[in-house]
Amino acid sequence: MASARKHNFTAPRTLMLVAFLVTMSGCAPMALMQSPDPLGDLKQARADQDYDRALYIAEHLDADHPDHDQVQSLLPQLRTEIENFEQNIINEANKLAKQQKWDQVWQLLADSMDQWRPSAALRQARKRLRKREEYQRRKTTGDLLLAETRWRLSSSELAGRLANYTDAASENRYEQWRKRHRELAETLVDQGRWFSEREDWQRAHDYLSSARALHADVVPETLFARVQEKHQSLSRRSRAQRERRQRRQARQRREQARSLLEQYRNSGELDDLLQLRALIRKDSDGYLPEQLTAQVEILSRERFRTAMNEGDARYARGDYREARAIWQKVKPLAPPDSELPEKLERVERVLEKLQNLQSSKD
Repeated sequence: MASARKHNFTAPRTLMLVAFLVTMSGCAPMALMQSPDPLGDLKQARADQDYDRALYIAEHLDADHPDHDQVQSLLPQLRTEIENFEQNIINEANKLAKQQKWDQVWQLLADSMDQWRPSAALRQARKRLRKREEYQRRKTTGDLLLAETRWRLSSSELAGRLANYTDAASENRYEQWRKRHRELAETLVDQGRWFSEREDWQRAHDYLSSARALHADVVPETLFARVQEKHQSLSRRSRAQRERRQRRQARQRREQARSLLEQYRNSGELDDLLQLRALIRKDSDGYLPEQLTAQVEILSRERFRTAMNEGDARYARGDYREARAIWQKVKPLAPPDSELPEKLERVERVLEKLQNLQSSKD
């Protein structure tokens, strides 16, 4: 009877509490609808970036209200503001995620969703960034595990010497070493399985191969075989793509070199020849044919010899500035054993003496 009386007493109180909450939940909308200045409220809500309130005013204002048409005219602009707000928040969250500032990412999204609760775009961004954070966390953890694996493999022989000792401390330490070997291998298998499920075959292969090196019997053969097959297929595709890219780059570089060579032969401009030589210097991959580079070397020597003779002639006539200008222009073409440095030094001394002489006359 006591329990029955207690039940009968609390039920009405529960109903009253529910009714009170329902009533209170409707107070905000009712207050909005009864506002004497909904247009002003809308503008203030936009200024505060309180988009929940702003959108409610715009969408629920009574059609008979004097401000209805003006408020409705602001609705497209409000929606654009909301879209811009969402995109700015998502861009900032992506920027913070790139910097690995995940605590700031979640705080930014939480604060923003308080301002604009119905945002599907922000919810999708949060879901996407959660996956991204997990991937980065797994990747960082995996890098640490691989670093530990490399250290353990390089220290295995040293650790194995502990097995030769009969004291309890050495036996215990060696047993701990072996136990951690197995634990690490099992963790690497978990990493490999996780990345294989996301078709990141390179990382999955790295983790499973490292696990096999530590403790081969903990790696499921079917999982490793599948990952290895996918990894090999990926490697073949990557190699084929790399070879196609190299062939394309070689073709483009040869075409560019031939174009510059033809351009120089037509124009005779030193700048064209220098561009061609710069292109050859950058050809560390050996894409350009030897015949073309030999032609450019011959043209460079001819151009340098012609410039040297022209500079000598100008110098002999007393045109020192012109001689210096000609020689300086062909410095990039100078072979290691040329006399150009001495000629430039000599003409500089002559010009300095002439300048001093002119100054003394003045």
